[in-house]
Amino acid sequence: QPQYQYQQPQYQYQHQQGQPQGNGKPFYEPQMYAESNYNQRQMPQPVYENVVMEVKPDIVKPDNIKPAINIENNNTNISKEALRRGFIRKVLTILIVQLIISTLAIAVTFIDKKKTREWIQDHQYTLYIALAVSLITVIALACFRNLFRKVPWNYLLLTLYTLSTAYFLMSIAAVSESTSVLFAGGFTLFAVFVIACYAWKAKKDLTKTMSGILSVSSILLMILIFGVIFRSRIVNVIIGAAFGVVFAFMFAVNVQRLSGRYEQKFSLDDYVIAALDLYIDIVQIFLSVLGVANFVNK
Repeated sequence: QPQYQYQQPQYQYQHQQGQPQGNGKPFYEPQMYAESNYNQRQMPQPVYENVVMEVKPDIVKPDNIKPAINIENNNTNISKEALRRGFIRKVLTILIVQLIISTLAIAVTFIDKKKTREWIQDHQYTLYIALAVSLITVIALACFRNLFRKVPWNYLLLTLYTLSTAYFLMSIAAVSESTSVLFAGGFTLFAVFVIACYAWKAKKDLTKTMSGILSVSSILLMILIFGVIFRSRIVNVIIGAAFGVVFAFMFAVNVQRLSGRYEQKFSLDDYVIAALDLYIDIVQIFLSVLGVANFVNK
């Protein structure tokens, strides 16, 4: 607030000729205050000069920043359905490439089955290496799923698992009958197509039963180990067929997770994980059918 200070009017004495100094008649200087306004004590109004108004900009907090594209809003140009369709195309592309590599590896055995079988028997360590790589990749997929979301590690692990599994399938096909391999391949293709169509159109949410499937798989794995120890071929075939049924059900569950219309679903960053899960299910169905076919032929 401006400080008002009353200024005492200054009196001066007018000296006349012949009178001593100091005996003059006082008079009021009108420059400071007018005589009519002196008794009203009017004070001068304050004058603000060179006043600069400082305007502070609004502080933008990170919480107030909105993304340019909000995928949760259906009014945006890029909707969730479009993103999901792109995700499905990417997963199916990876899966088709995996199946083509595996099919070509199995087709090698039909060129000269005898030479292929002899080469695998002379280099059995390659089969053990392929099994070890496949097992390590599956364990990493179960324990370190975030690793399969990072480029280029996800593509590297995907390539290692696909090549090792393709070599393992080639080794199994080399010691199996050609008719059994063809029957297993055709039956697996038909079963996968039927299961995928059913799971895609089904109203029942199969993703809620994943915990039960894992429990059944653990029990079957223990029984399978028991059959391997006592070398019971019939038990192994029965357990292998049961595993085929379990993985067929898992394939249906993963198809529903891929669609994104059910309770549990793959996120948009899980394209490698989704492709691997579907590929593992298809391979296990093929091996189960091939085991039953070999048992019937022998």
